[in-house]
Amino acid sequence: MTRYTDVVQHLLGCIREGALLPGARVLSEGELAAAFGVSKVTADRALRELARMGAINRVPRVGSFVAKTQCFSLNFDFPDIAHETLLRREVHSVEVIALEEVVTPREIALEMGESYPSLVFRSLIAHLANMRRTHIEERFVDPSAAPGYLQMNFLKGKTAQYLRQRNSDAKIVFRIEAVIPQERERALLNMAPNEPCLAICDKFIRRDGEAISVARLTSVQCCTWRNQN
Repeated sequence: MTRYTDVVQHLLGCIREGALLPGARVLSEGELAAAFGVSKVTADRALRELARMGAINRVPRVGSFVAKTQCFSLNFDFPDIAHETLLRREVHSVEVIALEEVVTPREIALEMGESYPSLVFRSLIAHLANMRRTHIEERFVDPSAAPGYLQMNFLKGKTAQYLRQRNSDAKIVFRIEAVIPQERERALLNMAPNEPCLAICDKFIRRDGEAISVARLTSVQCCTWRNQN
């Protein structure tokens, strides 16, 4: 009898071998059920597992699509920006630019999956070295996963650590890219036009495959990653 794990492994194989390219549509629950001879419940469980792994994105009322950039499981810790700044003999500080509850932006809804909340908490934080902005972190959080998020001490606490403490069973996946920053990021970091930077995106994913937080850390300096193992 075909299990949901068989469906997961088959689709992962198609992604790895290039049969399903980034952005390609994945079969729906009904189509998978017919193709593998399983129930729609089993097919939906397989799609949820793939979403939890970061292999696909599920878009409400549209379908499931292969993630444009494949994510990897958490094997490294978040960069300790304050510590790295001190190692360079510079003074680290934090600037809170925005703390608010907003209607979930479309691009964040696509990242969070089909059960995305209509409203999310948004924080925009800058890290400074000797009063110069070096990193910008924008994070969106499902209020049900961290009701007190906007009240945390952003000047001393780390947003990822706060979410970990309240969602210890969540899996975290990363995407690391060298990018040309968005115009707003470029202005906040005082960067020249077309100057590249490092973008580290993270996503906290619950066991049911739904994301509870999506963030993007834009850096004009390289971050040191520390192996947890």
